[in-house]
Amino acid sequence: MDSGLIFYILFGPALFALAWFIVAGINLLIRVMVDRLTAIHTGRSARTYVRKHQRDTLPHGLL
Repeated sequence: MDSGLIFYILFGPALFALAWFIVAGINLLIRVMVDRLTAIHTGRSARTYVRKHQRDTLPHGLL
């Protein structure tokens, strides 16, 4: 057997998983940055958004 074939059989799944985790991590970083930039752009933090949403949806006087 060729040594390259043995390498891909042994380490192929591990390299695939490593590449998948790298892509997932980059995707998560992009989503977090977009969320932060969106909150900055709208002029309010995520906490303020949640507070306003609760105020709009809870019965009057509970918040």
